[in-house]
Amino acid sequence: MTTKLILVVIGLTSVGAILVPTYAVPTIKSADIFDETIQSVDIKNGEVKTVDLAPGAVVPNVQTVKGPGTELSPQETDDDTAVCPSGYTVIGGGFAADFGTEVRVSSPIGSNTWQAGGTNISDQPVIIFAYARCMGPSP
Repeated sequence: MTTKLILVVIGLTSVGAILVPTYAVPTIKSADIFDETIQSVDIKNGEVKTVDLAPGAVVPNVQTVKGPGTELSPQETDDDTAVCPSGYTVIGGGFAADFGTEVRVSSPIGSNTWQAGGTNISDQPVIIFAYARCMGPSP
């Protein structure tokens, strides 16, 4: 590996100048990277910006998971849950419910599950579904 010495001339007065050495960081090439991978631990915070990445260079692995649904009899209160696949983390969620459902909770449970629950305030059966928005490892 070689380094370059760059000299910068700064004029101070008509009497003289100062030579200030600035050391350049050597360029890293693909052959210098083991297995052609760079991990987070290899990058100093703030060094890689969005503008440095090619379009489509980072594709988030996000998917929506629907819970099985929970049927509520009139005046019944219960929950439905949507569970992210193994290795995924819940990053959001929500619910879908029939008319007549009073939703009382829609929130994450732990790191990989979304819970939606409600009470049936109608005189007919209703169904409530939980939805989880899950982010997993990059494909």
